[in-house]
Amino acid sequence: MNEDMYNKPLSERSDEDLLSMYYDSPMRDRMDIHQPLLGEVMKRWIDVIRKLRKANKGEGL
Repeated sequence: MNEDMYNKPLSERSDEDLLSMYYDSPMRDRMDIHQPLLGEVMKRWIDVIRKLRKANKGEGL
């Protein structure tokens, strides 16, 4: 993962960067154990961001 990615706004981050923010997080294991829904929420937000990007490009939702 690119370390500069954290300094970019969400709109400029690639899908891979967004996913790696969750999957490469050192807190992920602890978050999954104590807050099992957090991972699902993050995955859904990534889906929302992808849909908004498509809508902004005129591809529709």
